[in-house]
Amino acid sequence: MMLGLVEPKRMAAINETLANTEDTNIPWVREKISNVISRNPSVEEIAALRPDLVAVPEWLPKENVDAIRDLNIPVVVFKSAATIDDIHEKYTLALLRLLENRSAGRSSLRKWKTNLLSSKRKLP
Repeated sequence: MMLGLVEPKRMAAINETLANTEDTNIPWVREKISNVISRNPSVEEIAALRPDLVAVPEWLPKENVDAIRDLNIPVVVFKSAATIDDIHEKYTLALLRLLENRSAGRSSLRKWKTNLLSSKRKLP
């Protein structure tokens, strides 16, 4: 979701899972974001990127989240989404508030909803 709300040039890094062009569902991203970090990066690895904001999954150890915050780097911890509504509620709206880029976020959200409706119409 972050990739749909933030221009790739503003992203400090992506994890190796997203960077794997053979397995990812967003292969274009590897061309636009040059830094690749491990799936479970160390605090030092993250700090070296000098990010303005770090978005992490809920399975990242709490100690790592606390250590990143101790460096005065804002951290957003996302819970896994189980449904489309979860994605909307937990990711899109939270990111819109955090990024304060409402026009870009709304545009991205409209595109996402249009694509979702189009996909639903194609289902049997």
